[in-house]
Amino acid sequence: MKTVRMLRTGSHPVLDGLFDPVRQRFADSPQYQLLSDDSKEPADVILAFMPDGDDIDQLGIQRRTYQDFVGIFFIADAVENDAQRVVRSYEIGLRCMANLAGYTEVTGDGPQDYNMTLITPERGHEVLNGSDDAADWLFNLLLQRSDVTYIDENIVHTDLSEELCEGTDVTRKMQDMARRLDDLDLVPSAVVLDGLSDRARRRFFKVLGQKQVSYGNMSARHDADVFWMSGRGVNKAKLDVIGKDILLVSKFDPDAREIHITVPSGFEDSRASIDSSIHATIYREFPEIGAMIHIHWFVDGIVYTDEHYPCGTIELCESTLDGLKQTDDPQRTILGLANHGIIVTGNDLEDCWAQIEAKLPALEPAGS
Repeated sequence: MKTVRMLRTGSHPVLDGLFDPVRQRFADSPQYQLLSDDSKEPADVILAFMPDGDDIDQLGIQRRTYQDFVGIFFIADAVENDAQRVVRSYEIGLRCMANLAGYTEVTGDGPQDYNMTLITPERGHEVLNGSDDAADWLFNLLLQRSDVTYIDENIVHTDLSEELCEGTDVTRKMQDMARRLDDLDLVPSAVVLDGLSDRARRRFFKVLGQKQVSYGNMSARHDADVFWMSGRGVNKAKLDVIGKDILLVSKFDPDAREIHITVPSGFEDSRASIDSSIHATIYREFPEIGAMIHIHWFVDGIVYTDEHYPCGTIELCESTLDGLKQTDDPQRTILGLANHGIIVTGNDLEDCWAQIEAKLPALEPAGS
């Protein structure tokens, strides 16, 4: 049973109208134990409702492990436009490593006069409008996002052969592809965590395995069972170093919830991409697929998965696989991931690139 702590830093009619019924639903749920306000027990799920998003600092909320879930909800600054609100929500979310950050635009004087925009770490978003069933909708969303199974073990082997340490035709193609994606601004610059204290940056790396935040990834088969993939938290526009920027994913064990990577000696801190389990699942199911590119952009007219699940979860792997099976040709297609982006499958990276090029005029960036 997961434990839940709900916090608020002040009163606001809109937030109170969500906080109290959502709290009651967690109290009534057999899947969760709602902690009392004075409990010192660590919580698996932390939800904070704040009139001002900057109140997050006084609460001192931080995820303890990657498996924890943090959701924050606050009133938007009336003078900011939507683009500024998205950026601010994302920045506040980074400070506590939130899984969900919701900024609320108040549209009138009543407790249901609002629109809450929920931002995911992938910069996808969805909107909750004030209504009688808004609390039910939010509770069910939180239930779906927090009650998941993470693939959380990153096993590092430091015995990559000297030959592979020099790179292969596949890794050189990945480097070329990274430059092409960067030339078209399809992989945004990595977000350096300058706004965090040294202690917060250390915790960020301990929990998420990243020293900066970056978006998108790519992979290509090395052989039938092993594939190369861009690393976690690296600059996806500049994949220069084997063992840091490009990793050999040598084993995926979903039952043990393990991803194994093989790197040169000296790269013990390297981490597999949080999406490596998705790529491994797809390669295992579809042997004909030779490469994949994932970017945080959206496009109309394609199949999308039904639900958004956190990265690195079994549920996201299963949802992605189900989505691919609904496409006309899973071996060569563009699949939309709900509130996340798109993943492109193909015979090789050039094949993936050709599909992206064909959709360029219609692509819209996440968070737009």
